[in-house]
Amino acid sequence: MTEAEAIVASGPLRGEASLTKWVTGPDGRLKTADGKATDVSDWMVDQTRNHVSNQVVRLREEQDPELRQALIENITKHYSEADTLGSLDWAMGLTDETEREMAVERISKNIITGVGVTLARSESGLPLVGSVLNTSNAKNRLRAGDQLQGIHDEQGAFHDFKEREMKDVVSRVRGQAGSMAKLRILRDGVSMDVEVERRTLVRSPGDTSSRVLTE
Repeated sequence: MTEAEAIVASGPLRGEASLTKWVTGPDGRLKTADGKATDVSDWMVDQTRNHVSNQVVRLREEQDPELRQALIENITKHYSEADTLGSLDWAMGLTDETEREMAVERISKNIITGVGVTLARSESGLPLVGSVLNTSNAKNRLRAGDQLQGIHDEQGAFHDFKEREMKDVVSRVRGQAGSMAKLRILRDGVSMDVEVERRTLVRSPGDTSSRVLTE
């Protein structure tokens, strides 16, 4: 692997941040060796911020064009996943026109459309809503702890999510901005149908880390 490839492949869980320094308590919270607990999402946001800051500092000092391009690719990936508008502000501040255009293009490619929730696999085999992005339309429709039982497609057919591969769930939940995702959820033991408008997701530092699956 070349140095440029290593830069592109690096992320907040490599190098300066390592999960081996942490243990998970019975409450599902990460704890340091001294017993201090923190939410996984808060910890991940901090690690992403630190990683991006380190890469930005290196970019200011780097002169090699290939390594600068690799650094920009890495910065735009992780920065835009945590703070869409902040990453665009940073990109527009690049003085080199070619680098600025490349950064904006990379950030634009990272912007996705969906209902705006983070998902994990529950013990029941259903996708579990971990959190809801502040900028999404799902804020008034879905709650943390909801289980996604399935989705109705445009023809009305129901697709069950139980034991379904997460990538299949992702492909059905995502869609064109402005379209409606007709989901069936399980909340407090009660099954119900909810409709959520898919939107372009603008992520902010207050949202869960990008390392958790976001749809």
